[in-house]
Amino acid sequence: MVQGEYYQAKLSQMPAPRLGSNGGYVEGGWVMTGERIPDDAARAAWGRPKVDRPFSLADGGIGAWELAARYSTVSLNSNVAAVVSESVTGGIFGGQQQIAALALSWYPND
Repeated sequence: MVQGEYYQAKLSQMPAPRLGSNGGYVEGGWVMTGERIPDDAARAAWGRPKVDRPFSLADGGIGAWELAARYSTVSLNSNVAAVVSESVTGGIFGGQQQIAALALSWYPND
C-alpha cells in the first residue's frame, strides 16, 4: 500500500493579507505475511488485512504482520521575509514541521 497527498490551506483576514500554509505526506505499508490490504473506495481509505492464518498456539498460526512508514512535512510560514518584521508584512513565522514514523502492526485475527 502506498499513499500520498499534498494540501494547501488559505486564510483571509481583514485588514491583514491572505495567509496560507501547505504540506504533504507519503506513507506505505507492507504485510510481511502476504495478506492483501483492501481499499474501501466508498470511504477513500485502506482497510485492515484479512488474516490468512489466525494466531493459534495449537495450529501454529502467526496472524498478520505489517511494516509501515510515513513521512510528512508542512510549512507554517506565510507572508514572511528574512529581514522584514512580521508586524510589517502581516505574516506568520510558524516554522517547518517534519515528522517521520515507523510502525510494526500485528493482527492476530480478523
